[in-house]
Amino acid sequence: MDLYNKPASEFVAGFIGSPKMNFVKGRYADAVGATTLGIRPEHFSMNGADDAWEGTVTLVERLGHDTILYVRVPDAGVLTVSLDGQHDHQIGDTVRIRPDTEYIHRFNAEGHPISA
Repeated sequence: MDLYNKPASEFVAGFIGSPKMNFVKGRYADAVGATTLGIRPEHFSMNGADDAWEGTVTLVERLGHDTILYVRVPDAGVLTVSLDGQHDHQIGDTVRIRPDTEYIHRFNAEGHPISA
């Protein structure tokens, strides 16, 4: 669990967990002083907050106990979002997702974690 919660590198973060961690570069990472953000699929919430990221659902996996959405967010790529329970989202839906800032992993250009 230590490796899952506090990965020693970007490589380790991407290796542990299913579905895999999302990695985001560019303006979203720059905004928090990182080269890359790591966000686990279960650490997104669906909400309409002003700071939520808007995207389009490209795929929906209904697993019964979970629903996994693949959401194309401009400047971030396709992100995997894992939701508890059953949800009615469809391909083509516009959704607003927000990473839980408590669980965002920040990495520098060498792939090492940046302390909070």
